[in-house]
Amino acid sequence: MLARAFAQHSDELEQFLHRERCFVSDTSHELRTLLAIIGGAAETIMHQLPADSHLVPSAERIVSTTQEMQRQLTCLLLLSRNPQTLARTDVPLRPLIEECITRCQPWLTKKPVALILDAQQNLQAHTNAELARSVIWNLMRNACQYTEQGEVRIALRGTTLIISDTGPGLPPSIDPQQFQRFQHSARQRGEGLGLSIVQRIVEHLGWHMVVESSEKGCHFTLEMRHTE
Repeated sequence: MLARAFAQHSDELEQFLHRERCFVSDTSHELRTLLAIIGGAAETIMHQLPADSHLVPSAERIVSTTQEMQRQLTCLLLLSRNPQTLARTDVPLRPLIEECITRCQPWLTKKPVALILDAQQNLQAHTNAELARSVIWNLMRNACQYTEQGEVRIALRGTTLIISDTGPGLPPSIDPQQFQRFQHSARQRGEGLGLSIVQRIVEHLGWHMVVESSEKGCHFTLEMRHTE
């Protein structure tokens, strides 16, 4: 009887997981279609506006936000798949980090914050490029967005990535070892969902991450290699 109960419970969990994956996948596909329409229309408007129009920044913001939402949906689609079916390639890490640095520049404008990169050119990780990009982007964005002075430092040692900052640290409601989504203060600072996605991706890829947080800043150590 106990074995039958365990088997039934296992089947129910498997069915629930299948439904969740199907829902995430179907929803993401539908939203990607809508975002493509919005992004295309915004780009058309942006190119038709006079260069000195006061609406240009708004159009650019719509385009960049739409692109960011498309990236997040791509990650959700990948997270809905079985980890064993993910496409993995040898991903050059420094170009990926440099891309994220460029995207972070708006959060550093007019702030006395030094962004320091210490990484060799030829380092690679055998992983999924889109999910790796999402992890690095979310961690770097939080560091740049919430650090008001001092530095954000990115160091790469083999497949170990270290991102540290001199910001205020994580809010008290966020456990550095188990990020929880939609906590009250996390919503106010906008960190909860991004860090939750990071945690899910790290687990999905079989990576390992250690987080240290204090009032002097955050220190993320990410091992981008599958660990048992």
